Amino acid sequence: MIMSGSGFMCGQNKEIAHKIGRRTVELLGLNKDNIDDIQKVDYEKLYEANTKA
Repeated sequence: MIMSGSGFMCGQNKEIAHKIGRRTVELLGLNKDNIDDIQKVDYEKLYEANTKA
């Protein structure tokens, strides 16, 4: 999951970024039908899921 200004994805290719994003969304229990709910996810929970992804 690319976060604005984080520098997290520096040097990683697009395919890897997509895989991490998809896994992060999966870990949060989100899917294409409820992806807008990602805006309601607490930062700590989002960060944890992204780290695990």
